[in-house]
Amino acid sequence: MIEDGELRELFKAESEEHLQKIDADLLGLEKEPAGRKLMEELHREAHSLKGAARMLGVRNVEELAHKMESLIAAPLKAGTPFTAALFDALSSAAAALGKLVLEAVTGQRAGVDIPALEQKLEAAQKAAGGPAGGGGGRQGAPPPVAPEGSGERHPAAGGEPEAAHEPEPASSLALNTVRVEAKRLDGLMTHAGELSVLKVRIRR
Repeated sequence: MIEDGELRELFKAESEEHLQKIDADLLGLEKEPAGRKLMEELHREAHSLKGAARMLGVRNVEELAHKMESLIAAPLKAGTPFTAALFDALSSAAAALGKLVLEAVTGQRAGVDIPALEQKLEAAQKAAGGPAGGGGGRQGAPPPVAPEGSGERHPAAGGEPEAAHEPEPASSLALNTVRVEAKRLDGLMTHAGELSVLKVRIRR
């Protein structure tokens, strides 16, 4: 149970919001198993719940949300629809997360069989194509792009070198867009959450 009352209420409100969105996304995926936008939203909500739990040291919620996040990533990465087994495993995980959040907030025992749930999630993950990010290789990665101004040209599919093209002017959209590694973004989100918690403590 989270000791600090104000942080406890903060975690309760944030977790309930994430869990409601998770339930809504799962309901949508039951009707539209190949809905990529729904998968992305579901993955994002599981990731956010994991971060919130990590900030306050609610380890069982953090670990289960992480497993759920990895399970969603498999069909998302492969571009495959949700299977009945995958949907069932994620629904069980979402229900268990609700109980574990309640335990962290009220101290009331959740009664969740974590080992049995983990086995169910692992079985669904194997059926969905294994752990997200597994396999290590760069199969299917695009060919390397030569740096601008290098003058290097790569042959086209037919073997003939492509004609040189003048670089197109960058649009305002491109100027306002940056690429960030997922690991770094995860760290920034965690730090932002920690600052919110610190702000509450300072205010008290």
